[in-house]
Amino acid sequence: MAKKRSNTGYRVAVSGARRLVSLLLFTLVMIVIFFLGRTAYHFGYSVFHQVPVAEPPGENITVTIAEGADAREIGITLRNAGLIEDVTLFRVQERLSAYHKELSEEFKGGTFRLNTSQTTDEMLAVIAGEATEVQEVNESGTESDVRDPNAEEKLIEGVTNDSDVADPNAEDKLIEEVTNDTSDEDNPEQGDSESENAGEESGESENGESD
Repeated sequence: MAKKRSNTGYRVAVSGARRLVSLLLFTLVMIVIFFLGRTAYHFGYSVFHQVPVAEPPGENITVTIAEGADAREIGITLRNAGLIEDVTLFRVQERLSAYHKELSEEFKGGTFRLNTSQTTDEMLAVIAGEATEVQEVNESGTESDVRDPNAEEKLIEGVTNDSDVADPNAEDKLIEEVTNDTSDEDNPEQGDSESENAGEESGESENGESD
């Protein structure tokens, strides 16, 4: 009888231990699933909600990328320069971007000026040649295009060309106006004599009317 009670107690203990182990395993699995889901959510959120490594105005950084570099190599270059933090995240963003084809098939490499306040898409646009490089502030406090130092001259030339198209005689008219102004300044006596003659003619007209 005592032996039977001992066997029953043993079975109860074993059954309780198994339940406890099952409960612990279930709890552990739920914790792992929670953290995996949380990590996946934050990763997916970061893919579409791109956050730069620094707030504007950030820091201008020049990087050189070799011709034919793939997304991983580009990501490593940008990470080493301090422009991004996660290469894996960059690769996913590059794969989903509109510049994947240009970077994977026709990428010629080069030297690019980027900024720590740019998002991944903005940097990819510059690297793919779809956007101008970042602006930098010159000594006068105004922004100038780093990629094209002759942008201002081109703009002036474009405005001049537009004016010529609108009025092909604009230049001749301008020269004529300047010449007339110069003539008036050089011959003040002539202007005074013309005024006196006009006054005399006016006086004669008044005398004729009074007669």
